[in-house]
Amino acid sequence: MSPPLLRVENLRVGFPDGGAWIHPVRGVSFEIGAGEIIGLVGESGSGKTLTALSCSRLVGPPARVSADALRLGDVDLLRATDPMLRALRGRQIGMIPQDPLTSLHPSLTIGRQINDALTDHGVRGGERRRRALEVLDRVGLPDPPAILRRYPHELSGGMRQRATIGLALANAPSLLIADEPTTALDAMIQAQILHLLADLRASWQTSILLISHNLGVVAGVCDRLLVMYAGRIVESGPTSQVLAESMHPYTRALLEAVPRLESARALYGIPGTPPTPWNRPRGCAFHPRCAYRIERCQVDDPPAAVVGPGRLAACWVSQVRGGLPVISPTPSRGDGATLTVRSIGSTEDPLFQVTGVTRHFAVGPAWRHEIVHALDDISFDVHRGESLGIVGESGSGKTTLARLLALLDRPTHGEIAYDGEDLARLRGASLLKFRRRVQIVFQDPYSSLDPRYTVADAVREALRTHRICPPREEDAHIREVLDKVGLSAHFAGRYPHELSGGQRQRVCIARALAVRPEVLIADEPVSALDVSIQAQIVELFEQLRRQERLTLVVVAHDLALIRQVSDRVLTLYLGKIVEDAPAAVYAVRPRHPYAFALGRSVPSVERVGELPPILVTAELPPATAPPPGCRFHTRCFNAHPRCSRDEPPLVGDHGHRFACFYPVTEEQYSSLTPRTVDAGVR
Repeated sequence: MSPPLLRVENLRVGFPDGGAWIHPVRGVSFEIGAGEIIGLVGESGSGKTLTALSCSRLVGPPARVSADALRLGDVDLLRATDPMLRALRGRQIGMIPQDPLTSLHPSLTIGRQINDALTDHGVRGGERRRRALEVLDRVGLPDPPAILRRYPHELSGGMRQRATIGLALANAPSLLIADEPTTALDAMIQAQILHLLADLRASWQTSILLISHNLGVVAGVCDRLLVMYAGRIVESGPTSQVLAESMHPYTRALLEAVPRLESARALYGIPGTPPTPWNRPRGCAFHPRCAYRIERCQVDDPPAAVVGPGRLAACWVSQVRGGLPVISPTPSRGDGATLTVRSIGSTEDPLFQVTGVTRHFAVGPAWRHEIVHALDDISFDVHRGESLGIVGESGSGKTTLARLLALLDRPTHGEIAYDGEDLARLRGASLLKFRRRVQIVFQDPYSSLDPRYTVADAVREALRTHRICPPREEDAHIREVLDKVGLSAHFAGRYPHELSGGQRQRVCIARALAVRPEVLIADEPVSALDVSIQAQIVELFEQLRRQERLTLVVVAHDLALIRQVSDRVLTLYLGKIVEDAPAAVYAVRPRHPYAFALGRSVPSVERVGELPPILVTAELPPATAPPPGCRFHTRCFNAHPRCSRDEPPLVGDHGHRFACFYPVTEEQYSSLTPRTVDAGVR
């Protein structure tokens, strides 16, 4: 066997803490071979990004990095000088950071940034432009010469991510470190990025360290999987084996927390929170949250031991019993109750009635402004106690629709009625009453909370605004609502910066629930959160629907999550409803080609070594100039000449409507299948 490209042995990263040292990364060891893709997964705070940064020596003082071995090929990275490291970065090691918008320089064009990266490594003159055009074409960006002249803010999220990958590939590095490259991206863009990573390995033999909290992503492209918890790798091995037969309880718990598009099932929200480096428990760091712990787990920290060919696990239970018991952890909501799916043809009066709603925005200077067609003539109902999911790519109008339902914006044309009353007529006391009855949870919990307010202050403000209870009862009510969202009373005195992302999102939900609303509108409530936290929030929503008969409207790009929480799914495309279907039907038999393409783009932990098919490649047309006829016809695999002339109406019955002249056929359901990855070294 050839020597590994990257060798990491007993890596430790320490930070000074008063008179002592804390170690967020402790004893990490792994290797990456030439042309191999390794997945690194784990919850936030487990040390994934810090490990990746240490591999390129980007962790500086006051941190202290040590290892028995940290080598890239023949280069000892621990002994490399600063000039040597500058020569390696970009040339031998490429880095794809998590957020492309903040990692790209906002005042430099894409071409200038790639040109600077090539200049730093000695590429001359005309060769720089040729190389820049080549990498932009390689990552699938349309019209590379035009992209070179554009600034980051002029690109869509998917295009920015591809430009970031192109920048990392400009000098053809042998190792690519990709830190959450698909987080918060639409399903179809995510699929395109995964295909790109697989193609890079196949054609350039690029080695990739892929960091992700999405197990479906790593299942599709990774040869081996490293599972990290509390600064250690607790399980490693071939991806197919780790996912099929987990040997560490943490890996199994993560898998139990993953929603599946194919079927709704009880999710397992891992109890508790990951330990901090300065408050790590004695023994196995996972034992306070583990469903399988034995007495020894609370005393001794298990070493990583061989549990199979090419497999390691740091677990006393697996080492003593030769594997984990063949049981699944009991969902933490306990009763195992399932939701009753509402019949779309319910005779109960609808709570929301949306009729012919249009919302346009004027953008640009007054003398030449353009009109953004955010929503165009959409109509639907939401019934009491129903959970409605709204899906679509960025720019499809999802958030605009959520804001209209919450009366944070008003339609340009059309009518929205709530409980039979036109929202446009609400003023004064009736408007305040509506605000209490309909609450919204925004996508970013940190910017939704006042940094000067404690958790109790944030909830108390909502209570006093709507006069929910007398002042003497506020503290008890705050404790009650925090307990309802799974936060203990001691969180009441904390500020937003002292909370994790999942805890902040729970505070936002608690604030919304404190006023006892009838409707909760959640805009990307779990975007970019760990799967275990997602499962906890999904569990919370289901409990609220059972206990409070709460009506939910959930906006998300995670289709598997929408399948889990929704009775019905509304698919938007460029401001139009293209499909309105029961969630179970939407997951397996959508009729509109766009809804079908979205669903087929979702990676799955059950399809190891398979990439979802890319059925739509063109970029989303601008909302300022939507195409005539069917708005999807410019990207549709079923498009006919009629589609460019006539706009299809929403048709169908039994609660399933779709707007398409040429819907998906039975043959296409079976023929448009996932692509098997050419792993090379798999």
